[in-house]
Amino acid sequence: VEVFQKSGVQDNTSQSSWIDLGSFAHEGYVALVVNATWKDQGWGNCKGNIGLRLVRDGETVKHHNVFGTFGHNEPPDFDRRAFKDSQVVLTAEDEIVKLALEGNATWQVEYYVGGGGGHAL
Repeated sequence: VEVFQKSGVQDNTSQSSWIDLGSFAHEGYVALVVNATWKDQGWGNCKGNIGLRLVRDGETVKHHNVFGTFGHNEPPDFDRRAFKDSQVVLTAEDEIVKLALEGNATWQVEYYVGGGGGHAL
Protein backbone atom coordinates (compact mmCIF):
# COMPACT_ATOMS: atom_id res chain seq x y z
CA VAL A 1 0.00 0.00 0.00
CA GLU A 2 1.38 3.35 -1.01
CA VAL A 3 -0.14 6.64 0.05
CA PHE A 4 0.20 9.78 -2.02
CA GLN A 5 -1.05 12.74 -0.05
CA LYS A 6 -1.13 16.41 -0.92
CA SER A 7 -2.82 18.95 1.32
CA GLY A 8 -3.19 22.70 1.47
CA VAL A 9 -3.35 23.21 -2.30
CA GLN A 10 -5.08 26.46 -3.15
CA ASP A 11 -4.90 27.98 -6.62
CA ASN A 12 -6.72 30.95 -8.13
CA THR A 13 -4.49 31.28 -11.18
CA SER A 14 -6.51 31.60 -14.38
CA GLN A 15 -5.14 28.83 -16.59
CA SER A 16 -6.45 26.21 -18.97
CA SER A 17 -3.96 23.41 -18.41
CA TRP A 18 -3.49 20.59 -15.93
CA ILE A 19 -1.13 21.35 -13.02
CA ASP A 20 1.08 18.56 -11.66
CA LEU A 21 0.73 17.74 -7.94
CA GLY A 22 3.28 14.93 -7.92
CA SER A 23 3.79 11.37 -9.06
CA PHE A 24 4.42 7.86 -7.86
CA ALA A 25 5.55 4.63 -9.52
CA HIS A 26 3.01 1.94 -10.32
CA GLU A 27 3.99 -1.05 -8.19
CA GLY A 28 1.52 -3.63 -9.49
CA TYR A 29 -1.51 -2.09 -7.78
CA VAL A 30 -4.77 -3.74 -8.80
CA ALA A 31 -6.81 -0.85 -7.40
CA LEU A 32 -6.46 2.83 -6.59
CA VAL A 33 -8.58 4.67 -4.04
CA VAL A 34 -8.70 8.40 -4.69
CA ASN A 35 -10.00 10.67 -1.92
CA ALA A 36 -10.29 14.44 -2.07
CA THR A 37 -11.78 17.22 -0.01
CA TRP A 38 -12.13 20.03 -2.50
CA LYS A 39 -14.19 22.90 -3.86
CA ASP A 40 -14.34 25.33 -6.74
CA GLN A 41 -14.63 29.11 -6.20
CA GLY A 42 -18.32 28.73 -5.24
CA TRP A 43 -19.88 31.05 -7.81
CA GLY A 44 -20.13 31.38 -11.59
CA ASN A 45 -19.01 28.58 -13.87
CA CYS A 46 -17.27 25.74 -12.05
CA LYS A 47 -14.30 24.37 -13.97
CA GLY A 48 -12.24 22.58 -11.28
CA ASN A 49 -11.10 19.00 -11.92
CA ILE A 50 -8.73 16.43 -10.41
CA GLY A 51 -6.98 14.00 -12.74
CA LEU A 52 -4.71 10.98 -12.94
CA ARG A 53 -2.27 10.63 -15.81
CA LEU A 54 -0.68 7.27 -16.55
CA VAL A 55 2.80 7.75 -18.03
CA ARG A 56 5.11 5.17 -19.59
CA ASP A 57 8.53 6.01 -21.06
CA GLY A 58 7.76 9.74 -20.77
CA GLU A 59 4.56 9.50 -22.84
CA THR A 60 0.96 9.78 -21.64
CA VAL A 61 -0.76 6.41 -21.96
CA LYS A 62 -4.11 7.54 -20.56
CA HIS A 63 -5.57 10.52 -18.71
CA HIS A 64 -8.52 10.11 -16.36
CA ASN A 65 -10.66 12.92 -14.93
CA VAL A 66 -11.28 11.33 -11.53
CA PHE A 67 -14.42 13.10 -10.24
CA GLY A 68 -15.60 15.09 -13.24
CA THR A 69 -15.98 18.86 -13.09
CA PHE A 70 -16.71 20.06 -9.56
CA GLY A 71 -20.40 20.57 -8.83
CA HIS A 72 -21.70 19.45 -12.24
CA ASN A 73 -23.46 16.29 -11.04
CA GLU A 74 -24.92 17.60 -7.79
CA PRO A 75 -28.54 18.19 -6.76
CA PRO A 76 -29.97 21.73 -7.13
CA ASP A 77 -29.57 22.49 -3.40
CA PHE A 78 -25.82 21.63 -3.42
CA ASP A 79 -23.80 24.40 -1.70
CA ARG A 80 -20.96 25.09 -4.14
CA ARG A 81 -19.18 27.22 -1.52
CA ALA A 82 -18.71 24.25 0.82
CA PHE A 83 -15.90 21.71 0.64
CA LYS A 84 -16.95 18.34 -0.76
CA ASP A 85 -15.55 14.95 0.24
CA SER A 86 -15.19 12.78 -2.86
CA GLN A 87 -13.98 9.20 -3.29
CA VAL A 88 -13.51 7.00 -6.34
CA VAL A 89 -12.20 3.44 -6.43
CA LEU A 90 -10.50 2.45 -9.68
CA THR A 91 -9.91 -1.28 -10.28
CA ALA A 92 -8.50 -3.49 -13.02
CA GLU A 93 -11.92 -3.20 -14.66
CA ASP A 94 -11.13 0.48 -15.34
CA GLU A 95 -9.07 1.02 -18.48
CA ILE A 96 -6.44 3.22 -16.83
CA VAL A 97 -5.62 0.58 -14.16
CA LYS A 98 -5.72 -2.22 -16.74
CA LEU A 99 -3.15 -0.31 -18.81
CA ALA A 100 -0.99 0.30 -15.73
CA LEU A 101 -0.85 -3.43 -15.04
CA GLU A 102 1.17 -3.83 -18.25
CA GLY A 103 4.09 -2.48 -16.18
CA ASN A 104 6.75 0.24 -16.22
CA ALA A 105 4.26 3.02 -15.45
CA THR A 106 4.09 6.14 -13.34
CA TRP A 107 0.98 7.87 -11.98
CA GLN A 108 0.82 11.68 -12.09
CA VAL A 109 -1.77 13.42 -9.93
CA GLU A 110 -3.04 16.69 -11.39
CA TYR A 111 -5.62 19.42 -11.01
CA TYR A 112 -7.30 21.90 -13.33
CA VAL A 113 -8.50 25.33 -12.22
CA GLY A 114 -9.91 26.77 -15.47
CA GLY A 115 -9.29 29.78 -17.61
CA GLY A 116 -11.23 32.96 -18.19
CA GLY A 117 -10.61 34.72 -14.90
CA GLY A 118 -12.04 34.38 -11.41
CA HIS A 119 -11.62 30.62 -11.09
CA ALA A 120 -10.18 28.99 -7.99
CA LEU A 121 -9.71 25.47 -6.71
